[in-house]
Amino acid sequence: MFNCAKALVEHETAVSLFLRLWMVRHLSSYAEGAQIAVAQLSEVRVRKYCKSYPLGELRGFPGWAAGAQPEERELADDTTVFLCDEFTVMLSPVGVDKDKRLFTEDTPEWHEFCESTLKFSIPDDLAFAYVESEQS
Repeated sequence: MFNCAKALVEHETAVSLFLRLWMVRHLSSYAEGAQIAVAQLSEVRVRKYCKSYPLGELRGFPGWAAGAQPEERELADDTTVFLCDEFTVMLSPVGVDKDKRLFTEDTPEWHEFCESTLKFSIPDDLAFAYVESEQS
Protein backbone atom coordinates (compact mmCIF):
# COMPACT_ATOMS: atom_id res chain seq x y z
CA MET A 1 0.00 0.00 0.00
CA PHE A 2 2.81 2.38 0.86
CA ASN A 3 4.38 1.93 -2.60
CA CYS A 4 1.06 2.70 -4.29
CA ALA A 5 0.62 5.86 -2.24
CA LYS A 6 4.22 6.92 -2.96
CA ALA A 7 3.71 6.31 -6.70
CA LEU A 8 0.47 8.28 -6.66
CA VAL A 9 2.16 11.24 -4.96
CA GLU A 10 5.05 11.12 -7.44
CA HIS A 11 2.57 10.91 -10.32
CA GLU A 12 0.52 13.85 -8.98
CA THR A 13 3.72 15.84 -8.48
CA ALA A 14 4.81 15.13 -12.06
CA VAL A 15 1.36 16.05 -13.42
CA SER A 16 1.26 19.17 -11.28
CA LEU A 17 4.71 20.21 -12.48
CA PHE A 18 3.72 19.52 -16.09
CA LEU A 19 0.55 21.59 -15.71
CA ARG A 20 2.42 24.47 -14.13
CA LEU A 21 5.00 24.50 -16.91
CA TRP A 22 2.28 24.28 -19.55
CA MET A 23 0.35 27.12 -17.96
CA VAL A 24 3.40 29.34 -17.68
CA ARG A 25 4.36 28.71 -21.29
CA HIS A 26 0.90 29.07 -22.81
CA LEU A 27 -0.66 31.65 -20.57
CA SER A 28 2.33 33.94 -20.85
CA SER A 29 1.97 33.84 -24.64
CA TYR A 30 -1.74 34.70 -24.23
CA ALA A 31 -0.87 37.55 -21.90
CA GLU A 32 1.73 38.78 -24.38
CA GLY A 33 -0.86 38.61 -27.16
CA ALA A 34 -3.33 40.48 -24.99
CA GLN A 35 -0.76 43.20 -24.31
CA ILE A 36 -0.14 43.56 -28.04
CA ALA A 37 -3.87 43.71 -28.73
CA VAL A 38 -4.36 46.35 -26.03
CA ALA A 39 -1.45 48.37 -27.42
CA GLN A 40 -2.96 48.20 -30.90
CA LEU A 41 -6.40 49.14 -29.60
CA SER A 42 -4.99 52.12 -27.73
CA GLU A 43 -3.74 53.49 -31.06
CA VAL A 44 -7.20 53.26 -32.66
CA ARG A 45 -9.43 56.33 -32.57
CA VAL A 46 -12.80 55.25 -31.29
CA ARG A 47 -15.80 57.31 -32.26
CA LYS A 48 -17.67 57.89 -29.05
CA TYR A 49 -20.64 59.80 -30.38
CA CYS A 50 -22.52 60.18 -33.67
CA LYS A 51 -25.87 61.83 -34.24
CA SER A 52 -28.21 61.10 -37.13
CA TYR A 53 -29.54 63.78 -39.47
CA PRO A 54 -31.37 63.82 -42.77
CA LEU A 55 -28.74 64.51 -45.43
CA GLY A 56 -30.71 67.50 -46.68
CA GLU A 57 -30.05 69.39 -43.43
CA LEU A 58 -26.29 68.99 -43.80
CA ARG A 59 -26.44 70.04 -47.44
CA GLY A 60 -27.55 73.43 -46.12
CA PHE A 61 -23.91 74.17 -45.26
CA PRO A 62 -22.57 76.63 -47.89
CA GLY A 63 -19.34 74.63 -48.35
CA TRP A 64 -21.06 71.24 -48.57
CA ALA A 65 -20.83 70.73 -52.34
CA ALA A 66 -17.11 71.53 -52.41
CA GLY A 67 -16.24 69.14 -49.58
CA ALA A 68 -18.64 66.25 -50.19
CA GLN A 69 -17.56 62.98 -51.77
CA PRO A 70 -18.90 62.24 -55.28
CA GLU A 71 -21.08 59.30 -54.15
CA GLU A 72 -22.92 61.68 -51.79
CA ARG A 73 -24.61 63.32 -54.79
CA GLU A 74 -26.48 60.09 -55.55
CA LEU A 75 -28.22 60.10 -52.16
CA ALA A 76 -31.64 61.62 -51.52
CA ASP A 77 -32.12 64.49 -49.06
CA ASP A 78 -34.08 62.20 -46.72
CA THR A 79 -31.18 59.71 -46.45
CA THR A 80 -30.16 59.34 -42.81
CA VAL A 81 -26.46 60.10 -42.27
CA PHE A 82 -24.39 60.50 -39.14
CA LEU A 83 -22.41 63.47 -37.93
CA CYS A 84 -19.64 62.18 -35.69
CA ASP A 85 -17.76 63.77 -32.82
CA GLU A 86 -14.80 64.63 -35.06
CA PHE A 87 -17.21 66.48 -37.41
CA THR A 88 -17.05 63.98 -40.26
CA VAL A 89 -20.25 62.76 -41.90
CA MET A 90 -20.73 59.04 -42.44
CA LEU A 91 -23.34 56.89 -44.08
CA SER A 92 -23.29 54.67 -40.97
CA PRO A 93 -21.06 54.40 -37.89
CA VAL A 94 -21.41 50.59 -37.93
CA GLY A 95 -21.65 47.74 -40.45
CA VAL A 96 -20.33 47.64 -43.99
CA ASP A 97 -20.54 51.43 -44.43
CA LYS A 98 -18.76 52.30 -41.18
CA ASP A 99 -15.69 53.66 -42.98
CA LYS A 100 -17.54 55.45 -45.79
CA ARG A 101 -17.16 59.14 -45.16
CA LEU A 102 -19.35 61.52 -47.13
CA PHE A 103 -17.86 64.76 -45.85
CA THR A 104 -14.53 65.37 -44.11
CA GLU A 105 -13.96 69.11 -44.27
CA ASP A 106 -12.63 70.32 -40.92
CA THR A 107 -13.03 74.07 -40.91
CA PRO A 108 -14.18 76.58 -38.30
CA GLU A 109 -17.16 77.41 -40.57
CA TRP A 110 -18.26 73.74 -40.63
CA HIS A 111 -17.93 73.48 -36.84
CA GLU A 112 -19.97 76.67 -36.43
CA PHE A 113 -22.68 75.39 -38.80
CA CYS A 114 -22.88 72.08 -36.93
CA GLU A 115 -23.04 73.69 -33.52
CA SER A 116 -25.34 76.64 -34.28
CA THR A 117 -27.57 75.48 -37.15
CA LEU A 118 -27.71 71.72 -36.47
CA LYS A 119 -27.40 72.14 -32.67
CA PHE A 120 -24.77 69.37 -32.66
CA SER A 121 -22.99 68.83 -29.34
CA ILE A 122 -21.76 65.98 -27.20
CA PRO A 123 -24.50 65.18 -24.65
CA ASP A 124 -23.66 66.00 -21.05
CA ASP A 125 -23.96 62.35 -20.00
CA LEU A 126 -21.15 61.43 -22.43
CA ALA A 127 -18.90 64.39 -21.73
CA PHE A 128 -16.93 62.42 -19.12
CA ALA A 129 -15.57 60.11 -21.85
CA TYR A 130 -14.05 63.08 -23.65
CA VAL A 131 -12.50 64.50 -20.50
CA GLU A 132 -10.89 61.11 -19.73
CA SER A 133 -9.47 60.72 -23.26
CA GLU A 134 -8.03 64.27 -23.22
CA GLN A 135 -6.29 63.58 -19.91
CA SER A 136 -4.66 60.33 -21.17
